[in-house]
Amino acid sequence: MRGRVLFLALVLGASLVPATALADKPGIPDLSDPERISLFGPSEIEYPESTPFHLWHGWGISPAQSKDLGPAGLFSFYLDLDGVPLGSGDPIFSTMKFEGETLISRLWLYEFPDGMTGTHTFTGHWLGPCVATSGPCDHKNEVVEVLSLSVTVTFTP
Repeated sequence: MRGRVLFLALVLGASLVPATALADKPGIPDLSDPERISLFGPSEIEYPESTPFHLWHGWGISPAQSKDLGPAGLFSFYLDLDGVPLGSGDPIFSTMKFEGETLISRLWLYEFPDGMTGTHTFTGHWLGPCVATSGPCDHKNEVVEVLSLSVTVTFTP
């Protein structure tokens, strides 16, 4: 059960969720949208400076998993920019179908409509209940960091 939750976090981050699952959600672009920067993939990338972009990541949890792992509300995501937390972003919570299973989708969107210049590091933090990790738990619903990934983006002229 624990591996499935982490797998879903990785799949959501890697943009493998069917586009139809998110197509009707305001603010979420088509998954092939070139304006999305993902934390999954190369750890260093280039992107045109002063060009709009966004990042979104999150979780997909089945209702059955919620019974074992605690409420979906214990799962969250936040983003750092050059080591400074950017807050909670714009949460988009819904349900979706993935591999024939209904999931509670919890995504957080961070938009940069004016783009950026220079070189910056984005670090994503996936948080969830300790019981969803492979580590020992004193309290199964204690929220801990489950995954952290970074990408350094050089914004080029």
